[in-house]
Amino acid sequence: HLRPESSMQFDPPKNQRSRSALLMTGATGMVGSCVLARLMRSGIDCAVIVRDRRQGRSVVSAAERIDRILSTFEGFWHCQLPRPDVIRGDLLAENLGLGEGKLNWIRNSCDLVLHSAASLSFAPASESEFNEPYRTNVGGTKAVLDLAERCGFEQFFVRRV
Repeated sequence: HLRPESSMQFDPPKNQRSRSALLMTGATGMVGSCVLARLMRSGIDCAVIVRDRRQGRSVVSAAERIDRILSTFEGFWHCQLPRPDVIRGDLLAENLGLGEGKLNWIRNSCDLVLHSAASLSFAPASESEFNEPYRTNVGGTKAVLDLAERCGFEQFFVRRV
């Protein structure tokens, strides 16, 4: 019941949104996971940008990370939740790690961005663009704003703790 990125169509008609999904970052975080679960429970069409994560010697895929999170909420709420479209990406990579095909898919499938990704490091912050949390909280937000502009989004929400 996952909709991994390999099953997505990446060439919808130009200049026309084929659907109106919400594009979300930060869906694996403490606040973002709760927001995503509530959006899914409400039946809101969503796509999430998530990175794969190393866990010991193995890698947990972006889609598996989202599935695990939503499965936890399903256990609490005793219901089955729909799954968002999962797009493998990274806030710190050029163009969020998204190729032109994925950007076109986002451009034609989503009409709203909710940026909830953040680094919650409690170490003293350095304003160097190479250090956390500056890299994620400033550089990542700028990258998502650039994406929103390139894709022609008219609405953009940023959540900060």
